[in-house]
Amino acid sequence: MASPVPVKRDPAGNVLVLDQSRLPAEETWKSCSSAEQVADAIRRNSVVGSSAIGITAAFGLALGAQKLQDEATFEEEWGHMCANMVATRPSAPDLFRCIEQMKQAASSHRGTHGKLLERLSQRADELRDARGVLDKKLAETGEALIEDGWRVLLHGSSGAMATGGYGTALGIIKAAVENGKHVKITIAEARPDLQGARVGAWEAAKCKLSTKICVDGAVGHLVQRKAVDAVIVEAQRVAANGDTAGNIGTYMMAAVCQHHNIPFYVVAPLNVIDVSVPTSKYFMDEKKNASVMKEVGASRGKPGVTVVPAGVALENPAFDRTPAELIAAIITEVGVVTKDDSQSFIAGLREQLQSVSAA
Repeated sequence: MASPVPVKRDPAGNVLVLDQSRLPAEETWKSCSSAEQVADAIRRNSVVGSSAIGITAAFGLALGAQKLQDEATFEEEWGHMCANMVATRPSAPDLFRCIEQMKQAASSHRGTHGKLLERLSQRADELRDARGVLDKKLAETGEALIEDGWRVLLHGSSGAMATGGYGTALGIIKAAVENGKHVKITIAEARPDLQGARVGAWEAAKCKLSTKICVDGAVGHLVQRKAVDAVIVEAQRVAANGDTAGNIGTYMMAAVCQHHNIPFYVVAPLNVIDVSVPTSKYFMDEKKNASVMKEVGASRGKPGVTVVPAGVALENPAFDRTPAELIAAIITEVGVVTKDDSQSFIAGLREQLQSVSAA
């Protein structure tokens, strides 16, 4: 099943970013000819999703390095370029990981300057390709949980547009359909920026998946009426006891699923699992720019319809904390950790991480 991509290169080597802020009305590619332009595209939410942001940053650094032809000043200018890229989205863990990988590639290279620039471009491609491989493994692991004929609820954008690979929660649905299972999905719109309605549903339609959209407030109604057989969301972070941080709204979904005995699955790439953090109590609270809450229908720099009275305070938290006891299973690239108790979660997650470290 062909998936759309959030970032690519053109024949001239420029970085092309599909502007997700304009979806679904427009499929507009931003052409970036410098690392600064790529950083600006990330900062302006043209690309969304931690893994997709990380890959885009790597492409941007590889592009920017090509402009640094003076070997004497390369190290200093490269350092400034990396620091500028780090500052674009401080809440995207894959951004830091990919930038660190690019910095290591630069510092460890011992060839000519021309070969160094070639290596950085190659390393960016490797990071993109590796994400695709890991996404596919995750999808293959998770699709085993999906039964033929299931109706599955997703939340927000969780496909290739968010990862730069194959996708997480939506990737599992793709894999299930590719394996001949008949699956229908409903995607919660993910207010206030509507990533589910605008981007998640757009990608699902591109992949010809049977898709509906529901408002976030309808999730409880659908679960109560047994209109869904499972809910699958992606994690931004997982603690040692299985607590997770996920896009805002996931805790509400988990709680209502528990009440109505509907399985609530969390998709967690191994790089978001941190067994050094005991519980979600230690997760940092994050907030998004609240101005997006003020109006709907804004596009191409034009204001939308104001929906919040002037002078009213805005609250826009980025992530929920969902306790482990509400999660039926955590799906990773190398296996599924099911819910028994906190100790089994810790042991299971540690085993997952160790198996990858030893590989």
